[in-house]
Amino acid sequence: LAFIGVGEGRTMERIAVRRGDVTLSALVDGPPDSAAPPILCVHGWPELSWSWRYQIAHFARNGRRIAAM
Repeated sequence: LAFIGVGEGRTMERIAVRRGDVTLSALVDGPPDSAAPPILCVHGWPELSWSWRYQIAHFARNGRRIAAM
């Protein structure tokens, strides 16, 4: 678990999602109690979840829960 600054006083949380022998890393931001469905961003090769940082910040600022893997 880590918190990563993205400017404007916001931070994203890095979490590990484990299922059996597989562990995936995801960046998460936004209110966990948002009434709207969460947004999931999945990058293509060779990008990283960090590629979504501006979209994550935008949607989190607007009250959406968002994760990128």
